[in-house]
Amino acid sequence: YYASAGIGRLLGQPYAVTQIAWTRMFGSGFGLLAAVVAVALVLRVDPGNLRRAFLAGLLLLFLPVQLYMSAMLNEELVAAGFISLALFGLVWELSRDAPPSHPLLSAAGIGLAGGLALLTKLSGALVICVSVATFAAVAWRRGALGAGVARITVAGALALASGGWYFAHNWFVYGYLYPFALEAHEVMFTMPPLDTSALAGGVASEAECEALCARCGL
Repeated sequence: YYASAGIGRLLGQPYAVTQIAWTRMFGSGFGLLAAVVAVALVLRVDPGNLRRAFLAGLLLLFLPVQLYMSAMLNEELVAAGFISLALFGLVWELSRDAPPSHPLLSAAGIGLAGGLALLTKLSGALVICVSVATFAAVAWRRGALGAGVARITVAGALALASGGWYFAHNWFVYGYLYPFALEAHEVMFTMPPLDTSALAGGVASEAECEALCARCGL
């Protein structure tokens, strides 16, 4: 929603259809980060193997879910892009033999990417958990627990500041972290499957459409 609002302001408040189209293109383009990160990670762990890197990029680009989600107005690909950035930073950390020159800065970048993934979609919380576990494991391996705690603190603080505030707002305003079991969602689970005998050329009959609209309160 924030991305769509920003795009609308940049375009001078266009018609809704135009704004939706540009928002979809933004989401699709941002989702390509997953393929770019896949190529970069392969080159990181297997330098010089361009065929393997090319194949990694193609596998993500032509993943069926990537193809059909790219044409939709959704948050999935944007969340995948932020998650990919966070994972890229983590893998870069694991592949290092020595600590980075600016450990807190890299932790902040990973935490920010994880927080924006959380702000985009609740499942982004998983990459934050993975980040904390990775920093702890790296600190244990290097015998630098103090530095590990500092990096976990910085990454966690950035993640909560950039993505956690939305859920805190929901809790204080509405009394829940995430809108589970909304009536508009629950009604979908009570709908019976369509009677395929009433389908003509793949289009539902007028009576079926009216019945579904009635069940949804439309």
